[in-house]
Amino acid sequence: MAVRAPTAGHRLTVPWRDSVRRVSESTAQRYLELGLQLGRHDDGVVDAYFGPAELAAAVRDGPLAEPAELVAMAEALLDELDDGWLRDQVMGLRTFAGVLAGESVSYADEVEGCFGVRPTYTDESVFTAAHEALDELLPGTEPLAERLQRWRGSVVVPNERLEAVMTAVIEAARAETGELVDLPAGEGIVLELVRDQPWIAYNDYLGDLRGRISVNVDIPNSPIELLHLTLHETYPGHQAERSCKEELLVRGRGLVEETIVLSPTPQSLVSEGIAELAADLLLEGESGEALATVLHDMGIEFDLARAFAVERAAQPCR
Repeated sequence: MAVRAPTAGHRLTVPWRDSVRRVSESTAQRYLELGLQLGRHDDGVVDAYFGPAELAAAVRDGPLAEPAELVAMAEALLDELDDGWLRDQVMGLRTFAGVLAGESVSYADEVEGCFGVRPTYTDESVFTAAHEALDELLPGTEPLAERLQRWRGSVVVPNERLEAVMTAVIEAARAETGELVDLPAGEGIVLELVRDQPWIAYNDYLGDLRGRISVNVDIPNSPIELLHLTLHETYPGHQAERSCKEELLVRGRGLVEETIVLSPTPQSLVSEGIAELAADLLLEGESGEALATVLHDMGIEFDLARAFAVERAAQPCR
């Protein structure tokens, strides 16, 4: 289904159809168990879980299933499932379990098996065009990488003000998001600052419509980077997505399979895509100016239009 980006005054609604096919409760439970078992082998597999506590306890306290057993478990599920979202999810888990079991898989095949898309070659002309655009935007004559790093570091949000600034941005972003989609009543987040982590920020979705946003203060953030990561992790990014899906799919439709979020699957690819597009959605137009005003009011001066142009030009280099 193609959905046009909402414009001012238009609320985005999603036509959940009553004809969506349900899977049996036992199939959904086995899917959850498969994901949780794989999570015992790799901490990065389960991004979030708010399903039946007794199932999580049984997996945690029970014997560790060997990867070969998990391959067999995944293949048995695949034999039962029709084409669709859950089958694609299980295919991702089957691929990941196979790699753990020692199967020899090419990088491209592993990516496609996990995420449902095949990586393709990016022509060097794409990077050449990005470098040319950055060359026009960034002052100086030094090598481009040095100029970009200097530009990003010219204005940094101080750590001692990070919590207050992010709290204000989150409040404004939630209000702007509420003009686009119906956020569930009672949803919300807690914010914490952390150190010694390999990531910039992380949304740990806790269930019951709540999320915990952790921000790594060891990594300095320019104002535009802080805006992007905040919108990505909260509204209209991960927190908005997960809380809406819990409200509509888990509470509204009883789909227990939606109570787990698994990294090596198409679900992860879609979620990251939503979060990346969500940030751009608010940073463009009047919403972006409103968010920039929040930072300006807190004494952090920067040119949103120019900053956004630089980050957009650098996007292909990621």
